[in-house]
Amino acid sequence: MTLNVYMKRFLNGLANGTRLTVKGKPYASSTRIAIRQVCARLQEFQKEHGKHYRLAQVDFAFYQAFVTWLNERGYALNTVGKYINGLKCLLSSARSDGLPVHDAFRERRFCAPRMDIDSIYLSRDELQRMMSVSVKSLTLARDVFMVGIWTAQRVSDYRHIQPSDLQTVTIHRDGQLHEISFLTLTQRKTGARVCIPCCHELREILGRYPHGFPPISALKLNRDIKEVARLAGIIYPVEVRSIQGGRPVCRKVPKYQLITSHTARRTGATLMYLASMEMYDIMKITGHRSPEMLRRYIRADTLDVAIKLALRYPYFD
Repeated sequence: MTLNVYMKRFLNGLANGTRLTVKGKPYASSTRIAIRQVCARLQEFQKEHGKHYRLAQVDFAFYQAFVTWLNERGYALNTVGKYINGLKCLLSSARSDGLPVHDAFRERRFCAPRMDIDSIYLSRDELQRMMSVSVKSLTLARDVFMVGIWTAQRVSDYRHIQPSDLQTVTIHRDGQLHEISFLTLTQRKTGARVCIPCCHELREILGRYPHGFPPISALKLNRDIKEVARLAGIIYPVEVRSIQGGRPVCRKVPKYQLITSHTARRTGATLMYLASMEMYDIMKITGHRSPEMLRRYIRADTLDVAIKLALRYPYFD
């Protein structure tokens, strides 16, 4: 079977819901989008090479040629890695379907390249400045974004958090009664069940929306939160390093331009780390499955880390 024929079959299965993961669950929306994108690139690649590859012909030479082709078109390293992961997903699925597939995709050298990009996080001072921005048309985006920070969830989850999701329990400890508020939710991407203690900032924001947040698209959220940050004066340049077309690139960008809906989750995880929370405790909130995955999210700068260590350990007194 050719790669193009199998991609068409796979995409049809995604569209009608018959194509499931190895755990028997529907693919996450982000994964479906990534698969469609890699299929489009693979079709372009084959068209330019004037050849329709069979599944059994997708070997390491194919991998090298495809990566080179992506680099020549200026794709960022992590985008290349995303496409290779999508290709490996297709090949693995084809093998599970009993089709003849070349074994090269299972080798370590058939890898999805990636690098830790200079993703940003926001300090508590910057968050306070953003909260002080009083532009009515931007208030909803700002408040939804802040919920993302204080819960450290993905935008697909935190956009839908409602005051009715809050629960309160009363416990007796040290001779006193304590009320603890928390949120419990099932993450849409992974299905992980997380329980999140609510800080006063989160309770205050949700309290302003007794009937829940009005709908806001991810596109509007990304656009408006940049404007909030710009008005808050978060305009100083940030150095961004990346690899484009296989070559290192370094540029300086005003920080507010780098803020996206995903910055909320990264900021939340980083602030928990700087507050000396244990990694495994943070994982219980964020839903990460390993400390290594969580560490990719933590973006504390060197000064913040030095202050954290100095305050935590008597050695530095």
